[in-house]
Order: sequence, then C-alpha cells, then structure tokens
Amino acid sequence: MDNNQLKTTVIIVEDELIQSLYLRKMLESLGFNVIDTSTEGRDSIEKALSLKPDFITMDIQLSDDVDGIDATHEIQKKIAIPVLYITGNTDLMHSKRIKQTQYIEVLPKPVSKAEIKAALKKAWFVEKSVA
Repeated sequence: MDNNQLKTTVIIVEDELIQSLYLRKMLESLGFNVIDTSTEGRDSIEKALSLKPDFITMDIQLSDDVDGIDATHEIQKKIAIPVLYITGNTDLMHSKRIKQTQYIEVLPKPVSKAEIKAALKKAWFVEKSVA
C-alpha cells in the first residue's frame, strides 16, 4: 500500500497561486496528502464531491462567481467534509455566513504552520496524521 493512501487527504481551494503553493508545502510537511487544488468555487465543489477528501482548506474570495462559503454550503449539502477557512475576509458579513457551515476554524491570512497545526489538532487530524 502506498504511504500516501494512509495519510489524511486534503484539497486546497485558493485563487492565489503563491498562497496555494505555500499551503501545500505546509500541509505536506505536517504529513497530509494534498490530493488536489482549485482556484474556483464551482470546480472545488466537483472535486470535493468526486475525491471526498478528509478536509478542505477554503479561501472565501475565489476566481469565479461562487465564493468559498457558497462552495462549502454546496459540498456539505451532499457530503460532510469539514472546512478550514484560510482567508483575508474576516469581516462581520462573512463571519455570519461562515457560521452557517461546518468548519474547523477561520484563520486570517497570512497563516503560519503553527496556526494550521493548532486548528487541525482541535479537529483530530494532526493526531491521525502526524506522530
């Protein structure tokens, strides 16, 4: 069995390429298997429903007309996948909408490896993936 098949899987949804690469590097260094990335809300819905990751990192502002909160709603209508929001949009309007989803945490950009690890530890993923 491939070692990646044993790791907790994640999809990164982020419209900024540099941020996406940075998140990939951090998550992989924590022992997670990044199975795909997306820059668009609609695409992220399709990928999540198809690949069924253990969790998703989700930006709010994406490159199409479906934002990260709406994408999360659509995904979670069909399958219970927890979401870790990593975003620059932490205003009251977005906060109210986020609270209507099943989420792990909302982390403001720029995010550190320690913040991601602490948030995921609360959701049991770190213990499952990282010794």
